[in-house]
Amino acid sequence: MLYRQTGADRRWKRRRALMAGLAVICGAMLAVQVWLGQGLDSLPIGFVSRSPAIWPFLCHYRLNQTFPFVEERVPDYLQRIAPRMQAARSSTIPTIFVAVPSYRDDDCPETINNLFRRAHRPDLVTVGLVDQIAGKVDRPCIDGVDERWKARIRLVERDARVSDGPNTARYLASKLWDGERYYFSVDAHTRFIQNWDAILLNMMGRLPANAIVTHYPVAEETSLGDNGGAIPWLCKGHFGGGAPPGLIMQECGECHERNRLPAETSCVGTFLGAGFFFGSSRILSAAPPDRYLGRLFQGEELLLAARLWTSGFEFYAPTTNVGAHRYGGRAHNVFWENDPSDLAAQKERTMARVYYLLGQTQQRPEKDDEIDYLGMGTVYPLDDYLEFAGLDFANGVQTSRCDSRFDRQTRQWVPASVR
Repeated sequence: MLYRQTGADRRWKRRRALMAGLAVICGAMLAVQVWLGQGLDSLPIGFVSRSPAIWPFLCHYRLNQTFPFVEERVPDYLQRIAPRMQAARSSTIPTIFVAVPSYRDDDCPETINNLFRRAHRPDLVTVGLVDQIAGKVDRPCIDGVDERWKARIRLVERDARVSDGPNTARYLASKLWDGERYYFSVDAHTRFIQNWDAILLNMMGRLPANAIVTHYPVAEETSLGDNGGAIPWLCKGHFGGGAPPGLIMQECGECHERNRLPAETSCVGTFLGAGFFFGSSRILSAAPPDRYLGRLFQGEELLLAARLWTSGFEFYAPTTNVGAHRYGGRAHNVFWENDPSDLAAQKERTMARVYYLLGQTQQRPEKDDEIDYLGMGTVYPLDDYLEFAGLDFANGVQTSRCDSRFDRQTRQWVPASVR
């Protein structure tokens, strides 16, 4: 994995004199930071616009070195982000970090252009892009991004041949967060409603502080907005199908007035959609991203939902359709097109970890790296989440909550027909 200098293109050679000067300036700034004891963790990543409280300058680097923090231990990670997290909590500026993992996705450039073009305050939005591409075969995502937005992007470019799933890409994207107040995870094939940022911030202002706005987005841009009240809501699932043994395929119902209590502005959901969730950046410290889940696809979302819910977060459907997701139809859609020689073994190791963390087995997995740091939260026990989500692993049953609404006072589901 390499840094990629995102502001330069084929005219790089004509600019290298200017870049040399910038490198000297940035190097001097870095030396001052190290002298002041701030450490190498403040090194600008790609073409970085740091939040004012963290890094007040714009630096431009072209570095051929291993991406830092990839093998960072969880305690070191939490210690490193602690001052940034404190700055985010105390800030009144609604900065938004958007994590965008991309796997050989030709829709990635327009996703980012659309994201910035339709933002109410693009100057408060920063993208952390993990672009997994196949050498000279694929066009780098950044090459198709409008020049106006490149200063708002932090980029890691990765060889797609070593990709081992969306969880790893999301883990890498999380490393590009640098003190923004809100964290937004989207896929690289998404379109957005006009003023999406203002709409999401308004939702958050009307929800509890521990809210995460999440669902599976609609498939068509024409469905953005109210869409006649048809808002997808993660409230059910089923065992079998494409899910690994013992896990579920999550599904959406529709969030209607009857599914929420009078005091609620939206429907409380049971699960999380990794391709669309928005909340406080405390997400990162409450449930640090787990890098030991290679080759995981189905099961990624359920595990993250359980970790966040037991850490005190709640899931809510959006009050309007903010994003539209392109489901399927892409030339390169899956990471398992790569060499499958170790696929089965790696997947088996990952699933052993998932089953243990979700309480389906008491047998600690052989590969248990940092597992005690990357498990459930301490606010609620895992059994409470399983009951809340209607999950009965022993009998392979999930009880749908789509005909109910959640009473936050009693913390019980009640029939939607009861008013």
